[in-house]
Amino acid sequence: MRVAVVGGGVSGLTAAHELLATSRGGVHVTLYEQEESLGGHARAVAVDDGAGGCVKLDLGFMGFNQATYPHMVEWLEGLGVEMERSDMSFSVSTQPDGSNRGCEWGNGNGISSLLAQKANILKTSFWRMLREIFKFKNDALAYLENHEHNPDLDCNETMGQFIQSHGYSLLFQEAYLIPVCAGMWSSSSQGVFSLSAFFVLSFFRNHDLLQLFCYPQLPTVKARLQSFVDKVKGELESMGCRIKTNCRVKSVLSLDGAAGYRVLENDGSEETYDSVILGVHAPNALKVLGAEATHHELRILGACQYIQRDIYLHCDQNLMPQNSSTWSAWNFLGTTSRGFSVTYWLNRIQKIESASPFLVTINPPCVPDRVVLKWSTSLPVPSVAAAKAYLQLDHIQGKRGIWFCGAYQGHGFHEDGLKAGKAAAQGLLGKKCQLLQNPKQMIPSWTEAGTRLLVARFFNQFISIGNLILVEEGGSVLNFGKACDKCRIKSVMRVHDPLFYWKVATEGNLGLAEAYINGCFSFLDKREGLLNLFLILILNRDVRRSCRSARKGGRWTPLHVIARLAHAKYILREVSRKNTVTQTRRNISQHYDLSNDFFSLFLDKSMTYSCAVFKMENESLEVAQQRKLSLLIDKAKVKRGHHVLDIGSGWGSLAIQAVKQTGCKYTGVTLSAEQHKYAERKVREAGLEVSSMLPPPFRNTAPL
Repeated sequence: MRVAVVGGGVSGLTAAHELLATSRGGVHVTLYEQEESLGGHARAVAVDDGAGGCVKLDLGFMGFNQATYPHMVEWLEGLGVEMERSDMSFSVSTQPDGSNRGCEWGNGNGISSLLAQKANILKTSFWRMLREIFKFKNDALAYLENHEHNPDLDCNETMGQFIQSHGYSLLFQEAYLIPVCAGMWSSSSQGVFSLSAFFVLSFFRNHDLLQLFCYPQLPTVKARLQSFVDKVKGELESMGCRIKTNCRVKSVLSLDGAAGYRVLENDGSEETYDSVILGVHAPNALKVLGAEATHHELRILGACQYIQRDIYLHCDQNLMPQNSSTWSAWNFLGTTSRGFSVTYWLNRIQKIESASPFLVTINPPCVPDRVVLKWSTSLPVPSVAAAKAYLQLDHIQGKRGIWFCGAYQGHGFHEDGLKAGKAAAQGLLGKKCQLLQNPKQMIPSWTEAGTRLLVARFFNQFISIGNLILVEEGGSVLNFGKACDKCRIKSVMRVHDPLFYWKVATEGNLGLAEAYINGCFSFLDKREGLLNLFLILILNRDVRRSCRSARKGGRWTPLHVIARLAHAKYILREVSRKNTVTQTRRNISQHYDLSNDFFSLFLDKSMTYSCAVFKMENESLEVAQQRKLSLLIDKAKVKRGHHVLDIGSGWGSLAIQAVKQTGCKYTGVTLSAEQHKYAERKVREAGLEVSSMLPPPFRNTAPL
């Protein structure tokens, strides 16, 4: 089968790759791209850094959320593309406009960014806005989760309806929501209210614009996205894909009297194919189909409207917030009457060390000074009409041998384009597309958010060697330390429950252990993740001790104070449980009398309660425990005629094995009523003579 894939962006690349990888030689693919290179919005340039050097900038891919980009993550990791942590902080700067006096704030530099305008400290409206941002996050995540788990729910709600139903203040709208939305979609202030709520809230979630404090460090491609495109291109060519760049497709026409299509190029040449995948913008797909576009294709694809965006790479600081402490990765500037623009600070996003700021601004109010590069692109408008139309895509997909894919079929992100390309390819091959599910977003309470801030600050100060990465359920990533020559150890923890932060902050080391036992976190590396965490903590502890010795003092943090209080609590608890004659039985009962059924969940069939002796990695616990018991009996040289006294005999496994193996007389002593009952029953079942003693309430010992 011969297939033409039109469009070399992420959708077209995915579709071509999926066709070739799945069909294993059964499909011959030709990939058309009108530009001179593949990648669509993936654009990288090398520019002068102002100091005689050269720096490479990624202009089309700023970062992604691991939770909401599962297919992109899987593909990048599969190709061996190296990633690094990126900054996703943001700021808003509204200029005076009519009754609006202007407001400037951000989250890139903590409190200094948040309160960059000192007058805001005394404004109740400002503090209400911050409180509403927390509320907006919870409202948005609940809304998205509800709609994603209930596809039949109406997705026609606009942002105006969402805002009205939740009662957000005017400042929240003017100094947060409208600037971000208007800046991203070049919309008027009133136009923001007509945008699709589901689309906009998805954008906020996927780019962590809901995160006010402790904004995450999202991954981005270390060698820029073009390195990913180059690797995909190499794989396509190795699988036999024919790639035609600088080749614009003028039209796709049905063959006269036969199945299949003619693909006409701009230079007049043409080729025939059995099927076609159009991985281009919806209006471009209709333009290529021309008069042959069906009624349903016109109705569904025609519902998607695009806006043209002029984009500048420049070094003009006038398009950044006035207060430099507010500067963040994403910066939204403008007025409610004249509109907003967004400026990306590439130095911060891509870790570029240069005295000159490299800025990318979309639709600036005026042409910036010191322009390095200008280009244009288009973006789908997140309208309710488009969202409704895309629910009916199955009415046109593959109905006449033509398939459609593009980021417009989702929320306009790279992940959406990738999923659309994958689905189109699998549909063409007659297979059902199995898409990965996004994990549930982790929503901490106020107390958990506070302790998260404390724990993050502590780890940031504590870890100077080694690399600890916390990947939260929902995609937020916190990165501490850095692997270096002194310590290349790395541990990646997956935080499943925000209770993890509360436990660590309030109970220190024991809280960390308890959080692990309760499943609040796990490790990406199942074999060595926990060990590497311990090594990182121990090494940094030793480094800090040596530094304190040199300074004759140490630096305390709020987390240290809380942890010390928690430690004091455990000391008091330990003192109150000291093993006295009267307290011992109570301590034993609180542990061993929990229930035999409970202990049977993790012990072997013999209920042996200590480490086993393994000879092989895949050996069963039961075999290893029996080996240990036999070794103990042999090393103790127990023989027939001996009388063994076992103080703390547990569930009786050693007693039963010793009597079976040697024929000795055996007496076991335990303070646990549950263990005593279990041991007596097992001895009776084995038909052996073993005495299991449960001492009287008060135990006394005398010297022998």
